[in-house]
Amino acid sequence: LFDGLHSVDGGDIKQMSDFDLVDSETQIGDVTLQAGDLILADQGAGAPVVQLFRATQAGLGTTTGEVSTLLEGSEVGLGSEKIVGLHFVERDIRKGGMTLQSGDLLVSTKNDSTIGSNNLSITRNDVARLLVSQTSVNGTAYAVASMAVDGSDVALDTAQESIRALAMVHVGAPPSANDETYTI
Repeated sequence: LFDGLHSVDGGDIKQMSDFDLVDSETQIGDVTLQAGDLILADQGAGAPVVQLFRATQAGLGTTTGEVSTLLEGSEVGLGSEKIVGLHFVERDIRKGGMTLQSGDLLVSTKNDSTIGSNNLSITRNDVARLLVSQTSVNGTAYAVASMAVDGSDVALDTAQESIRALAMVHVGAPPSANDETYTI
């Protein structure tokens, strides 16, 4: 799927560590993402970035599209720390006493770090929630970070237990079972 993506239309994806496929049109800061867009955590050389890939054509050996920098790591308080886990929230959801809003970005980092324009301290065992109000697409990015999952609260506290990828499964209504009746 991603073979050669780094060279699509001059794109500069160096080393993808995680990605999320956008399922429906959703706003993140000042950018509207479209169904089919890919958001990629790039931990290649230099500062970490979150890239946006928008395909204009897809097929075996014929994938073309545009790559743009959605979030420049240095603009959202990451310095040189790498993003290794990434999930884009496409609809409001309430989990564990926290409301995640459409457009939020959940991220984990390779090592202990700070993140967000407010410099929230996180460990490699945590998941941070970024509320993005401005992306790097149209200027300097601005995102406020909050703790989505404190790893120590769920006994994730060693390097071997660091979070390396993120995904959230949206489950619809709970299943229902009807009594069956049989006639003999």
